Order: sequence, then C-alpha cells, then structure tokens
Amino acid sequence: RYWRDWSSDVCSSDLNAAPILIGHRGYSRAAPENTLAAFAAAIAAGVTCIELDVQFDHANIPVILHDTTLDRTCTLPGNVAEYPAASLRTLDNGTSYAPYFATEGVPSLAEVFRQFGGRVAMIIEIKAAPAGGTLADAENIVAALIHEFGLDDYCVLANFSLMGGHAWATFGIPCLLYTSTITSGGAVGGTSAALWVAAGYLYLGLQLGTTNYTAGSAAWVAAGAKVVGWTAFGQYDADQILAAPSVTGVICSDPSYLTNDYRDVIGATV
Repeated sequence: RYWRDWSSDVCSSDLNAAPILIGHRGYSRAAPENTLAAFAAAIAAGVTCIELDVQFDHANIPVILHDTTLDRTCTLPGNVAEYPAASLRTLDNGTSYAPYFATEGVPSLAEVFRQFGGRVAMIIEIKAAPAGGTLADAENIVAALIHEFGLDDYCVLANFSLMGGHAWATFGIPCLLYTSTITSGGAVGGTSAALWVAAGYLYLGLQLGTTNYTAGSAAWVAAGAKVVGWTAFGQYDADQILAAPSVTGVICSDPSYLTNDYRDVIGATV
C-alpha cells in the first residue's frame, strides 16, 4: 500500500530506505501555503507526500486552509465557517504571498483529490471540528471523502489529539499524531505508544527539539509505527530531524534543497 510501505507504484522513486520528504502545506516557500499552486510545486520538486490543513465551510464541506479565520491569507474578515466553499474558492488567497498568485482561492479537499489524487501521498491535518460537531465528526466526513475518491491507501489523517477512530476501523485509513511532548518511553498524553498504534495511529509527527525526541521516537517505532519530524525550514533543521535513527521522514517548507541534497539516496528526478 502506497503510504504504508513508503513506496509508490505511480512514481519512479524507490523510497523504502530513504528519508521521506513531506511538503509542509505544499511547497510553501514557492507558492502560497495550502493552495493548488503550492501542491503542484511540491510534487514538481519531488516530494513523497504533501501535508495540508482542513477546515469546514458553512455546510461542513472540507476546504483547505490552516486558520479558522480568513484575515491572514485572504486579507478578509470573518471565519471560514461563515462562507460556502464556492465563495471561498473565488477569494484572493495568494496576494498576501505575491500578487502573481491573486487568483489562488481556497480549494476544497475534493478539488485537491481530483487534481492530485493518486500522484502523491497526503497527510491531511484536521484543524477544527465542523460547526456543531466534534473531531470525530470531522474525521468521519474526511474519511468518507477519501474513500469516495478511492484514496484510502494514499492518505493519513492527522491531529494533535485522539479523534474518533472511524477512519481506521471502517476504511483502514491510518492516523498521524502530532505532538511536542513525549516521554522517554513514548507515552503521549498519558497513553502509551502501543495503545496509540492499536487505535490506528500508525504515524507520529514529532516536533524538532522536543524533549525525549530520540528515545520517544524509538519507542513508537518499537510499537510498530513510523515517525516523521517537523518542521524543517533549512538544511540544518532537516539534519537535526533525521539525526534520530528512528525518524524516517521530514516535513519541510522548502523541499527543493532536500530533494537535491538527498538525490542519490532517493533517486528522485528534480
């Protein structure tokens, strides 16, 4: 399976033994974060995976934006949940990065799937619950959409806490737990790595500089998980993330320097 094996039957690279390169909100140094342009740029740069953030519109349709409000990227007052997805798509979600990207709106998750599904793995971080709902409801909505597009083997759902378990139990879609706090034995939030893995959290996203970074990541790997580190903003960060033997992936804002530096290991064409 594409994501589980860290390998691809649709890309030319054999990634079983390589650092896994994950574009943070796409290629967020080359294009506005969480936009179709950023995702296309990340794929062109040779990433294995893109990471993206999900909010919900006023009808609980999943859309791609990091913040619950629009003012930072769209320079518009108001909350994402106040607008329909069709209106969000027409907003200027790019000028805050550069005027060239003025036509980059807020895409829906379905649009991302239609354009990039099957071409790259995706870490889909659920940033907030839908209106009147819970994180479990958010997980259900996103998991159902993943399954509808036939992308169960290409996607991982991510959050900083326990969701409902529906994605794993119903569709076999695994989850990734983000954290910046871990014990030397791998416990997060008082729960052991083994119990997290049993609940479908087959991946750990561990922040660079976290206390017990090396020992905690080793405990998760011993429990059967894979570990990625976040976030690299340069080569030094990437080297620090991958210095722990149990960490096999790096989430980076600029994958170009990594794909170039690790070209011989990864075999990617960049």
